Formats: sequence, C-alpha cells, structure tokens
Amino acid sequence: MTRRFFNFTLYLLALTAIVLAVLTTLLSYFLKDLTYYTELTLDLLKEKTGCNISISDINWDILRGTGIKIDNLKIIDASNQRLLCKIKRVYILSELLPLFRKQLIVSKIILEEPELFVFRDENGQWKIFTVPDVKPEPLSQDKKSFDFSISLKNLFITNGKLFYKDYILHKTSDFDHVNLKLRLNHKTGKYLISLAAEHKHKKGKGVLAFDGDFSFLSTGFNFKNLSVKGTLNLEKISLAGFLPYVMHSITFPEADTLLDTNFRFTLEPGLNFKADGHLKSSRINVSLSNGKPFTLDNCSLGFSVQANPDSLELEKLDLSLTRGININGNLSVTGLRYPSPLFDLKFSSNRFSITSFVKYVNDTSLLTDPYRSILNRVTGGEIELKNIHWQGHVKNRTAEQIPVLHGKLEIKNMFVETADQMPPLRIDASCEIHNDTVFGVLTAKCLPGDTHTAHFESTSLFNNPCFKADILSMCPSKSLNKLIPSTDNSSRKPVLEAVAGITTAKTKISISKKFVITSDIDLTRTAYMVSGSIMKPAGLTNKLYLQSSPAEDTSHTTFSFHVVLGSNLLLEGTIKGGLSPVINSRYTLNSFDITSFKFPALPPAMQVKGAISGEGSFQVPFSSSFQLPFKGSMSISGFELSKAESVNTLISASIETETDGNQIFIKTCSVRLGESSFTASGKLSGITPPRGNLSVNADFFDIDDCVRTIQSIVKLSKQQDKKISTTDNNFFTGTSLDIDLKPEKTNFLGWDFGRGSTRFSIKNGVMLWDDISIQADNGIIKGAVLYDLSNPHSMQLKFMPRESNIDFLWCIPTLKESKIITGVLNLSGEFSSTFEHEGAIVPNMQGDFHVSITNGKIRKFTILSKILTILSIKRLLKLKNPDFFSQGMPFDSIEAGFVMEKGLMKTDNFIMKGPAMNLSAVGTINLLSNEVDLTIGAQPLETIGKIVGNIPIAKNIFTGKDKSLTVGYFHVKGPYENASVTIMPLKSLSSAVIKVFKSIFNIPLKIISPKNDNSSKKRLTE
Repeated sequence: MTRRFFNFTLYLLALTAIVLAVLTTLLSYFLKDLTYYTELTLDLLKEKTGCNISISDINWDILRGTGIKIDNLKIIDASNQRLLCKIKRVYILSELLPLFRKQLIVSKIILEEPELFVFRDENGQWKIFTVPDVKPEPLSQDKKSFDFSISLKNLFITNGKLFYKDYILHKTSDFDHVNLKLRLNHKTGKYLISLAAEHKHKKGKGVLAFDGDFSFLSTGFNFKNLSVKGTLNLEKISLAGFLPYVMHSITFPEADTLLDTNFRFTLEPGLNFKADGHLKSSRINVSLSNGKPFTLDNCSLGFSVQANPDSLELEKLDLSLTRGININGNLSVTGLRYPSPLFDLKFSSNRFSITSFVKYVNDTSLLTDPYRSILNRVTGGEIELKNIHWQGHVKNRTAEQIPVLHGKLEIKNMFVETADQMPPLRIDASCEIHNDTVFGVLTAKCLPGDTHTAHFESTSLFNNPCFKADILSMCPSKSLNKLIPSTDNSSRKPVLEAVAGITTAKTKISISKKFVITSDIDLTRTAYMVSGSIMKPAGLTNKLYLQSSPAEDTSHTTFSFHVVLGSNLLLEGTIKGGLSPVINSRYTLNSFDITSFKFPALPPAMQVKGAISGEGSFQVPFSSSFQLPFKGSMSISGFELSKAESVNTLISASIETETDGNQIFIKTCSVRLGESSFTASGKLSGITPPRGNLSVNADFFDIDDCVRTIQSIVKLSKQQDKKISTTDNNFFTGTSLDIDLKPEKTNFLGWDFGRGSTRFSIKNGVMLWDDISIQADNGIIKGAVLYDLSNPHSMQLKFMPRESNIDFLWCIPTLKESKIITGVLNLSGEFSSTFEHEGAIVPNMQGDFHVSITNGKIRKFTILSKILTILSIKRLLKLKNPDFFSQGMPFDSIEAGFVMEKGLMKTDNFIMKGPAMNLSAVGTINLLSNEVDLTIGAQPLETIGKIVGNIPIAKNIFTGKDKSLTVGYFHVKGPYENASVTIMPLKSLSSAVIKVFKSIFNIPLKIISPKNDNSSKKRLTE
C-alpha cells in the first residue's frame, strides 16, 4: 500500500514537472513577444479611439492568474491633448485555455486608484475613454501570426476619482472614493453594475449609490445608445451641474442646491427616461427669463416621471414647499431642445399663506405692475388654488405666445396695506381664471363698519394687463374721517369732519396702461362738519361725482369732481395727489338757504335763517400765502338768529363781501342786535371765528339790551346737542374783532347818552369799550367799560371812568325828584363786579373811585336837619334868616374817595366845603341794605358865625380866630331815610378819625387838646 501511494506521488510530481516545463516554455515564449504585442495593441487602440496611450511598465502577473500588470497608464485625447484617464495600476486578467489557441480573452480588468476625466468640449462633443472590441488584421507571413481579441467581462474600480467638466456651461463636479463593480451577464448581454461614490461640493460632500444594469446598442460609449435600469440613492448631492442636461433651456445658478432622493429609473436608448420616487431639497434656486433666481426652500417632491431629450412629464406630482404649501398635480414640458420650452401644468393646492404665495410670484416675475406693487402690500391671509391649468413658455415669450390658464382661486382674510394713516384693507375673494382673464367677486373691509363688494375682471395678465371693477361701498360716515385731509396748520380744525350717518358709493375702476377711476358718492345720509363751525345735517341732498384723469402713476392721480349740495350749491374742481391730496375748486351759491345747515356753536334752542349767494374758488390744504381758504364774493341776505319758537329776533343781518384769500372786505353790512341797529364796513382775516377790524355806526345802541342778547346766546350755548362733537361750547371763543364804534344814541343802565365814539373790541368773549367819549346830558363822559363773557359761570363787569363833566342829578336818576344834591359831577377810578347773573352785580362790586361835585346845593334832608338841630343852629337861623334853606345850602365842592367791596362803600375822606358849612365824614354806605354808618364832623362857617357870634357865652367857646364855629361830631347810623344822629364826645373819637378831621378843619389846638385848661376841656367835652 505504501509502495503504491509512493509510486502515485512520484507520478503526480513527474506530471507536474512536465506541465511546469510546458508553461515555462509558453511563458518564455509570450514574455519574449510581450513588448511586441503591447506596442501592437496600443497602436490599434489609438487608431480606434483617437487617444494617445502610454504606460511606464508592463509585466506578466502570475500571482493573480494569467494576466498582465500595467503601471502608470495614461490616456490623452489626441485632438486637444486633454487627459482622459490616469491609473496607478491596471490588472488585465485573461482566460488560460484560449492562450493555447493563440487567443487573448480578457476576463477581468482591475483599476486601482484611477483618475477618470469626463468633459464636454467647446464644440459640444463629449469626451470619455471607452474600450472597443479590437480585432487586428492577419499578420503578414514574414511575421509570426497570433490572433487575439479583447472582450471585457468584469471591471472593478477601487478608490477611484471622477472629474467632470463642461466647457460650454462652465460646470464642474468631482467624485471621490469611487468603487465600481461591473460584470457582464453572458445570457442577457447586459452589464450588472454596483456603484458608490462621494460627491465633493462647496458645502461639503454627498453620497451617491447605484445598483442596476446597463447595456449599449452598439460599441462605443454614447449616451444615446445607453440602456440603464436601476435604483439611485442620493444624499446631499449638489444639482447645479446636472439638471441643465435635462432642462438645458433653463439656467441653474451656481448656488449649491443639495438634493436627497431615492427613486427607481429606466433609461432607454435615445435618452428615454422613466422614474418614480421622491426627492427632498433644502433650497433650490432657478434663474428664469429675466435672470432673477426663483427659489424653493425646504421642498419635497413625490413623482412619477417620463422624459426624453424633447419632453418631460411629471405625474402624481406631490410637491410640499416651505410655509405649509402643498401642491398636487401633473406637469409636462415639451420642446426642451428649443430655447423656449412649453410647460403644461395642472394642479390644485391646500389653503396656504398668501404671503408665501406672493413671495414665489415675485420671484418668478411673471406679473407686472400694477399687480406686483399691489401684491407687495399684502401682509396676511390665505389662498387656495383649485384645478389650475397653466400652459405657456417660461421665457422668450412673444405676444402670440399667450399662456393658457384656467382654474379657480379663493382668498380668505387677505390684508393689504393702503396708507400709513389707514388700517389695512381686509379682502375675501372668489375668482375664476380663463386664459389671460380673471373675473370674480371680491368683498373688502377697511374702516370700522364699512362693506365693499366688487365685481372685477382682469384681462391680458401676461402682456398688457387690463383691470376693471364695479364696486358698491357702504360706510359709517364717522369712519371716513381717516380719509379726509386736514389743513396744513395743526392748530386749525379739519376742513371736513364726518359726524354721523351712512355714506354709499358706486365706483368704477379701469387699469390698463392708464389708471382711471369714477365714483358716484352719495352723502345725503351723512352729517359732516365744515371747518368745525358749520354742520351739514343728514337728509340734505348731497352728491359727489369723482373722475380721475388717465394716469400711469396711481400714487399721483388727478381727479375732477362735481359736488351738488341741496339745489343751490355747486362745487367743481380737481383733487391732485395720492395720500396727501391737494384740492382746488370753484364754488357757486345761488340763494342757498342756510337753514339747511346746523351750527354747532349755537344751542338747539336757537335757530338761524337766511340765504347765501356768491361765487369764487378755494384750495385745501390752505396755501401758506393765504389766510383764508377761499377767494371770491359772498353775500348773506335775510340772516336772522332767534330763539326757537320765538318771534323775537336776537340778531338780524345782511352783508356783502369779497375776499382775495388774505382778507374779507365788507362792502355793505347792516346788523340789528336786539334793539340796537348798526351799519359796518371793514376787513376780516377770518370768519370761523370772526377776526378783523371794522368801522361801525350805530343809529341806536342799547348796551343793556345788547349785553342781555349776547348773554342769552352764551347761556344757551351750554345746551349743546350732545350728539354733535365740538370742542368749544362758547359762541365767542376765538373771536377777535376791533371796531371803531360811533353811536348816535346810546342807552346804558338807564342812562341815555348822545353821540359818542369808542374803540370796541371783542376777543375770546371779552368785550372792551375803550377810549369812550360820549355825550351825557349837557356834558361829556370819558373812560372805559369791560364786559367779560368768556366764562358764562363767572362773568365780569368793570367800569373805568377817567373824566366826566355831567349833572349830578342825571348821573343818579333816583335823586332827580327830590333834588337833594345838585352840581357838576366828575367821576374817576376803577371798580368791577364778578357775577353769574345780573342780581349779583352790585353785591360783588369792588374797587375804588373818586367823586368830585362842584357848584352845587344841598337841600334839606333828614341827616343834615338833625345835625343842625343838635347844634341849635336851626332855631337861630330861623330867627335871623328864615329863608336860609329854601333855595338850598350852596357848597363849593364835594370831594370823596370810596373803596367798594361786597356792596359796601367805604370812605375816610368825604369832604364838603362851602360858604356856610364844612362837612366831613368817615365810614361806610351799605348799598345792599341802603344803610349808613358814618362819623360826621360839621363845622358851621362865617355865615352862621355872624349870627351866633354875638352871643357872649358862645363867643370864646364856639368861635375861632376866623369867626368859624368849632366842630361838632356826630354818629349817623341806620337807613338813608331815617338814620339816627347822635353827638359824639371828642374822647370817643379814635385817634385816626381825629387825625383825619384835624387835617380837614381849622380847629384851634387849645380846643382839641388844651394843656392846663381843664374847665375848657370839660366844656368842650360836654
């Protein structure tokens, strides 16, 4: 057994030695001719491929099997000398048996660390090295004949690199760590492929993986002959360099668009492509017709696609965009070979944010002004697209290439900013789209309580957009105040201010190349204020017609307007500008009845009537060079202001004026104020409230009646209609008039005056008669009177007499009948009263004044009679001169200063001087109770002294050096008609009173204060 095994072993060894010998012989033969065959093969490849191929070394590779190892292989495009391939090491393994038949069959190629270059040259030709089937021609007889073929069955790439560059689109892309397994399926003739690579780009790297199979219809690498089927997975792959070959008519910018995807696809010869799957991208930028990028953020797409070099069709399209936009539909693109492919898109969407939609629309730049400018004002809302069908060209559109567009849009709660001072416009709309026409119904709200319904139509959306709409609007009138321009002076009230009611409008808008708007506005049910002074009530017919002039710039549109108010007022003019308009207008009034208006400064208990006529122009805002808002003529006839349901007219007037924009010139004016009548002329710088300078002549001026009339107006002004919003309840607030007043007859507090003159002014409810010079009886009074009615709860009357030369009895009418005192009165000083009603004038009077009466007489009256009785002079006078008081006791002067406060007149220097007696008084006169409380000093003089001086007992006691009697002191207290008079001892007088009397009378010092004559003092005291 052992021997047999040993013999068998020797047999095997011998056989092996023979085989090795044969192989060695064959290998030595092949090695001897390897260089020859290599050169021959490279020449054939160069001839077939047009490429220069070089190597650094070639050897047999026995360890891997029958094959060749090539080091540092380089392949260069002979036409432009660009490198196509550079491989560190190539292993070409062949099958063993064909070698015995002198055939070289390549079974496997292994490429270690290859660097492969794919590029498209400037002529649009793709350059890539391919290995064709190569069969040489039979060799000549003088050479050794050897048939060979190269047939690739397996290809492996390990740790390779791929460099891609397009010299037309200037795109580059690199792949690292390329690993490829490629096997030939002999039964099907297809290559099975498994590929993995890393994609290098600006933001990092992505991963590419593919499993599938491919084949070529003919030899040579050509995309058009390629047939591929497989599954592709991409992760963070940059698309910037690839999509242009699918849609080469659209420019994709360099911005890194990273894509994640997984889909199954099939590529048939002729570049017919089918796929289904999904893809996701954080950001896709696409440049459209105007070069502006169109951006899709955070989008994902589910799809089923079919494509070829001329068309692309996406079915089951499920697109999710940023901000919650979801679109479902189908997309087809045809004419990809041409500069302007045709897109056909059918889709619907969920309800999504309008601001997101606006962003995408703006990015595509498909819409032009004014639609784009309107969309840019959108700040909120939702939109839903239903059954949208769009067919058109993305760029290079012509007028004939109008897109096909059908579908419906629904808009909910869309907010559009209109102006800084305006709230946003809220819009709900439902519209249909047919080609380049959109029509539908829109409802809008902007101001509190308003409603706007518009039936609109827009045509030629993509070429020359045209828009028209019919709008019906209703709005609470007070809400319109935000639309009304104010004057250019913030201290003035608005020109117009809506108060109450409802305003309706019918508006037509047309937008094509020009902007035109017409509006028929009905203000009949609107109550509004004019300059804060005149109110047009609800119910008075009032129509406003607006029509814009065709304008390209809608922010500075010019409107012509036509306003009818009642039946006798017409306004016509223009409104220029947008958010801050300028109004220029002409007005025409033909006996317009002012009872149609209300006057908020007047109470409801008062009524006015009259008619206004005139014509002229006005501007809003007011021109800085003018004080008044209008220029022209205006006349008022039959004006009357009276209490409601009363036949008595408070104020009546007629006036004719002209104005140049700075001043109102009063040509003729007649006014009746209560019982007083005036004519006037002059200039006014304002009328609401009145401001200016006038010259007034009065046939009759009853001051008391005028004051009562004005006071009635002021008091009634507190009874304002609470529904009318006014900031000033006082009729005279803001009034500033200076008047040269010349009355022919005047009545004041019961006095009748003759002709006079005064500078009268009324400013903010304060009336001042200054520089008064007026005839009174046979004399003249000069001074001033102030009447402050600015606060109806606390009025003030102030008298400021400066000079007078009038009969005392005329000044005090209550003494005319008794004629107790006569003479010429001169009054000066200042005293005033603050009061709420006329009965409080005297009780609240205060001030000081000086009274001077000259060349008068005092007739007998109670107080003087009692004083003379006490002095026992009355009896003596009757004995000697019984007619002494029958004509009155004459006096040279009466001088007195009074301080008045709370109805009391106080004096400490009342002095009467005359030929018969000097009289002085200190004390008070109560005007409220008609009582006096006086300390009086009486000094009979020479006339009486001649009578009593002959009495021996009284000679040295009662007379002085000038034959005057000494002073008697008396206390007078009680009512005017029956005051008590008592003698006062000297010692009871205060030092202040003694000092006053001493300064008045010439009293011997020894009588007032004798040093050592107690008896004399005693007698004097008694």
